Amino acid sequence: MKNISLKGFFLSVHCPSEDQLSVSIDCSRLNPRTFIQLIYDLQDTLSMIDEEYAKRRIVGRSLRGRHRKIFDERRRALKFSPLPSYFSNRIRYVRTRLYNYINSNAIVIQEMSRGFYRRNIYLLPQDKADTFLSFVSNLNNEIDELNKEIAYFDLSEIISILDRYGLELPKEHFYISDIEVDLTPIQLDYTLIERWAEQSPRVAEILKEKQKQLVVKTIEDLRRKLDPIIKSILAEKKLRNAKKKLNEIRKIAEEIGIKSIADTIITPIMEQIENPSKYINIEKEVDGRIKSLIQSL
Repeated sequence: MKNISLKGFFLSVHCPSEDQLSVSIDCSRLNPRTFIQLIYDLQDTLSMIDEEYAKRRIVGRSLRGRHRKIFDERRRALKFSPLPSYFSNRIRYVRTRLYNYINSNAIVIQEMSRGFYRRNIYLLPQDKADTFLSFVSNLNNEIDELNKEIAYFDLSEIISILDRYGLELPKEHFYISDIEVDLTPIQLDYTLIERWAEQSPRVAEILKEKQKQLVVKTIEDLRRKLDPIIKSILAEKKLRNAKKKLNEIRKIAEEIGIKSIADTIITPIMEQIENPSKYINIEKEVDGRIKSLIQSL
């Protein structure tokens, strides 16, 4: 892997969730009929709040009433957001834009999951780091503006409904946290491994294995990014756009130090675009080249 020099920043991000705008209320002491009536009252009020507050087309929502068995006792719990759905939708939109940007400019290098919790570690090219941080800063400014709107929202209608049922709103102050970014510089190349081989073969072996793992993950993510492009080519749709996206992927690969690998994978796809009459099974060709590359590492 002499022609491979992985470089850039390991990137991890934490994006706030609309769950920060939700509350959970224990309704165990309410009988089933009263509990259902509470749900209806809240749904009606929240719908009216949405209609008054929404600035664009409203997407319907519902409350989630559920029964959970805790310590062998029957418990009714109600989870919902007392704020207009406009706020939750704005947070979803921020999150979508953030991850669309990351997936277009970085490579997934590691996937972490624990239960329902999932988080990716990305490899971000050095030249894209400053632009990315500026993009995140702009998104955080939007969150700040949203928090100002949230702070002034009047919750008295929801509080009044809950009060009629002898319930309280667990909190009356809601706040959306900023997007958090962590960048760790990396440069892992053949010369570094060679230097360590002279000092400690064991360290060199670990570095070599780590380089291989990262390169394999990079190749797998490149394949994932190529999949929709291959499908569009096979359907003979948006070929000009496909060529543009291929060049963008090739550029990212060059910036993180694996241009030679990317070229090996991308070449047959580019050939198909340039000469559609010369049909090849692109998927089979690409998968075969990827398999050979991984075996040669």
